[in-house]
Amino acid sequence: MQRKYSRMRETLFDLYTERDALPWYYRTIALVSSWLAAAGYIFFALTFTSSESNIKTTRTALTAVASVSLLVGYGVIAGVAFFSRSLLFVFDAVLLPILTSSFLGVFITVMNHVLHKDFPIPSQVYIYVPLVTACSTTIASAVLSYVAYRKIDKIKSLDRQRRQHVHRWERGSYVSYGDATSTTELSPMQPQLPEDEAQRRQLLRLLLTRESTESPGRSGAQNTYQITLPGEDLGHDGLPLASLGSRPRSGSFPNSSSKWNLVSRITRDRSPTVESFKNPRERRRDEIERASILLTPRTDSGWAQTPGASYQSPSSQTWGSSARYA
Repeated sequence: MQRKYSRMRETLFDLYTERDALPWYYRTIALVSSWLAAAGYIFFALTFTSSESNIKTTRTALTAVASVSLLVGYGVIAGVAFFSRSLLFVFDAVLLPILTSSFLGVFITVMNHVLHKDFPIPSQVYIYVPLVTACSTTIASAVLSYVAYRKIDKIKSLDRQRRQHVHRWERGSYVSYGDATSTTELSPMQPQLPEDEAQRRQLLRLLLTRESTESPGRSGAQNTYQITLPGEDLGHDGLPLASLGSRPRSGSFPNSSSKWNLVSRITRDRSPTVESFKNPRERRRDEIERASILLTPRTDSGWAQTPGASYQSPSSQTWGSSARYA
């Protein structure tokens, strides 16, 4: 299991992934254990500075409470460090708090020994045991913290070197592949460029490459099919030319003397129409929009008749013919 985690510690992302994968109670237990170890040194200080008549409990019970606090604090935090398997968590939440608690134990023991002249204790063991324990745990936690810090710093430096020392592109060190239209070599993108700028340069390079190649002429397009209606004149490029008399104008109709053309000229709206220049889809969309705007509810049935409905009255037909050119 340890070998699996050591293989994962290759980048800074692996360190943070290991730490974030741990449950929340790991950090809580480690913090409470460090406080419990600091409380054990405080209990030991009360043991060798207080007289038997000044404390409500016995000196033996107070010594037992202090010893249990130290043992439980150091034991639980060591178990948390073993089961966490996270180097960054061990450094942040285990070694640094226990180093602080151990140094606090050394400070409490030394200060109480310096400030008091007489100690109401039968033996100096009550002083030497917490002092030796605090000194040894302080040294051990300091050494382990330094080792863990060196490992973390080494991983960070290697990750930083991998990110910075990227192999630069050289023309002779990579195999060149041309695009689909030419054999021009496309150089790779620079890693420092933003994504939008890289895409813009790539598209510009492709456009310039396409423009540099010879574009096919219009004469080649006429080798397939060409339909010429009677009366149409073709120019030099094969496009039909309209004469001056046959040029379409807005609002104009074909010259015809039939009665239907005469009726349509009288009844139609004089506003210029541009529907002849639109494709059928746009004309149909305009008709639907005009019908939806000008349509009003009927008084006899309560529902409006849309274009194409089965029931149409003469009045609705007259309105529809006039709304067509609205």
